[in-house]
Amino acid sequence: MKVRLFRTSGIVWNSARALCMLTLLACPAFADPMTEIRANVERFRESYDQAVPVSGSAIVGLRLGESSESASVRSMYLVPPPDMDVCVRVITRDGRFSASNIYTYATPEQVRQAATGDKVRLSPITLRYADVLSAYGMDDLAFSSFSARVGACMPEISVYLPQVASPDMDWKTLTVLINSGGRYSRILLRSGKYSVPCRGITKGAHIAFDQKCVIDATLLAGGVNALTLVLDDGFGDERIDFKVAVPVVRP
Repeated sequence: MKVRLFRTSGIVWNSARALCMLTLLACPAFADPMTEIRANVERFRESYDQAVPVSGSAIVGLRLGESSESASVRSMYLVPPPDMDVCVRVITRDGRFSASNIYTYATPEQVRQAATGDKVRLSPITLRYADVLSAYGMDDLAFSSFSARVGACMPEISVYLPQVASPDMDWKTLTVLINSGGRYSRILLRSGKYSVPCRGITKGAHIAFDQKCVIDATLLAGGVNALTLVLDDGFGDERIDFKVAVPVVRP
C-alpha cells in the first residue's frame, strides 16, 4: 500500500489517517481550531478548595508542547477525540481547583471534520472560577483526557489524548505529569528501548503532581503509543502501562 506524506506546521501526516475513523485512534489527526466540544453546563462538576488532600492515579496529565503563558480558560485545546464523547479531568498543581466532565461533539459530522484540522477547543473549562484560574500558568494545569466508553470514564482501558499547550507551539515534546508519591520515576517507551527519567517540580506547591517526564516526541510513533510508567521506592517498583496518541513529528 502506498502512503503519502505531507507536512503542515512542522508535523508530518500520511494518508493512513483516513483509517482513524475505523479504529480506536489509528492516526494522529488534529482538528480545526474552530471545532469545539462542550460539556453540559447543567451537570458541570468543578471545585476549588483551600485544603486539598489529593490522592488518585499516578498519571495526572499529558500535554504536547510547553507554554510560559498564563492560563486562558477560553483557549484550552486538546488532541481531537475520535469518538463523540471524551472524559476530561483538569486539576491545578496545588490541587485546589479540579473539574471532571464529559465533553461532546455537537454532531457526528464534527467528529469527521476534526480529523482534518489540528485541534479541538474545550468549552467551558470552568463556570465559576475563571478569575482564579487566570492567576495560574499553563504549566500549573494538568489535563487527563480520553474517550468515554458507554458513558463511563475508564482511563485504564483508554487512549490518553494530550492537551495541546498552545495553538502556536511546534509540539516537539510530550510531557507526562505524575504524582510520584516521593518515588523515583521514569517512562519506558518502544518496548523498553528508551528510558526517560522524570524530574521533580521545584517551584510552588506540588500537591496534585510533583514530577514531570519530558519525552522527545520524535522518539514516538505517530498514532497510538504504548508506554510504561515505572515508580521505584528503592525496595521494588510499580509499573503502570498506558497508551497515548501523538502526531508524527519530523526529527
